[in-house]
Amino acid sequence: MDDEQLAPLIVSIQRVQAANVSKVLTSSDQFGQFVNRSPLLYVTIITLVDTPGRGPEACTVLMKIYTYGILTAIFTAEAVLTLRIWAIYLRSRTVGVMLLVIYSGITISVFITVGLLLDSIKFAGLPFPNGPTCFVVAADRKLVLVWFVLAAYDAFQCILLAYQAYRAFAYGGKSKLVNLIYKDGADKTKAYPVMRLTLFAYGLRLLIGIIYYVCMMAMSMVGMIVILSLPPEYLRVTAGPTQIIHTSLTARVVLHARQLTARQSAGLTAPLVETSCA
Repeated sequence: MDDEQLAPLIVSIQRVQAANVSKVLTSSDQFGQFVNRSPLLYVTIITLVDTPGRGPEACTVLMKIYTYGILTAIFTAEAVLTLRIWAIYLRSRTVGVMLLVIYSGITISVFITVGLLLDSIKFAGLPFPNGPTCFVVAADRKLVLVWFVLAAYDAFQCILLAYQAYRAFAYGGKSKLVNLIYKDGADKTKAYPVMRLTLFAYGLRLLIGIIYYVCMMAMSMVGMIVILSLPPEYLRVTAGPTQIIHTSLTARVVLHARQLTARQSAGLTAPLVETSCA
């Protein structure tokens, strides 16, 4: 890759140009927050706590509502993070189509797989006065595929972020790049160190953002370990924390996007576009 191909990346660092993307990010995050705070989801979580007299059929229905609610929140967050990566790549049509195909394929396959495998989860009430009523006695361990797919997708996003960070570090000291950007006769002697520092800071923020994706991968790996090594009643142990991590990361991304859009609307310039998830 030469400097001319990298130049648009630097221009994007100097200019905040993601107003429309920011609106989409905000709307998507608000939908995810609505799902997270939905009274129906909260009632479902509460009623999953043992209630005397509940039968296995009721437990199955409640588990399906809870599961699809969690999946909707997770993949809404993943959609926001995917859009953010697309913005980092300057809304490239090629990258956009690739991300759309991969994200759509993963989302559809996970929902279909979960729909088929949820029927394998069986509940039973223990014959004790205060025994649990929604006690999981059987489940298909193929549910581990869901966590594997999530971990793989997060790893894919890490690679995309790492590549952009590499470009920022590798090409940050190119004087030719400064010449390409400062064609208006600006003082290149002063511009060069500023551009180099900007690129370095941009790459550093991308690297910091990768940490969040690593956390999500770690949660997915914990989910795989739980399913493969522990009894069926621990199936839902990692679902809640994983969803919380996805939502928290997404909230940070949307907050930065809204701040930058507000600065653009006020006519302010941003020395560094915070396109990472740090």
